[in-house]
Amino acid sequence: MASCPADLKPFEIAYKERRRLLDVDMYNMGLYIYNATLAAVDNALKGRESKVEYLKKPLSEIAKEKKLLNGEDPNMDDDEKIYQQKRVMSILKDMQKRFEAHKKREEGG
Repeated sequence: MASCPADLKPFEIAYKERRRLLDVDMYNMGLYIYNATLAAVDNALKGRESKVEYLKKPLSEIAKEKKLLNGEDPNMDDDEKIYQQKRVMSILKDMQKRFEAHKKREEGG
């Protein structure tokens, strides 16, 4: 069974996506560890005067709430956002063409 590099392209893409997701997970774990260490050390050194608290919610929930505050749909992924942007741009271009045609007709052209 012979195969060419093009046959392996989907596996390469899947591998890179898996590595990217693993990298994101490790980054988030680092944030959790950093926050926990900071809270523990600050509480140990300052006692009741400490103002650092451990995260009350997971980072994913905090990100969703931030998106809601910014008026974004937290369930919309990047592909959907790109599709929506392209759709809006095509509508605006169509409106511009209609406006220019109407203006041309009014001017007597």
